[in-house]
Amino acid sequence: MTTSAVVAGIDAALTLARFDPDLVAVEARRSILTHHAPTPIALPPTADPLAAIQRPTPSLVGYDQLLREASA
Repeated sequence: MTTSAVVAGIDAALTLARFDPDLVAVEARRSILTHHAPTPIALPPTADPLAAIQRPTPSLVGYDQLLREASA
């Protein structure tokens, strides 16, 4: 963890007037995450946006057969 993240965690704890080391750690991690916004991943131009939605509904039919065989 960087020094600037720890300092940000200490500053946040002082602002809240709470002197808990766990709070400092959480706020330090939060400062790291808020400074680096994730970069969105672009889909290839040929990707169909609905491709992920058009899939069969999950089913447990095969598992029912396994349960019947195990209990016999």
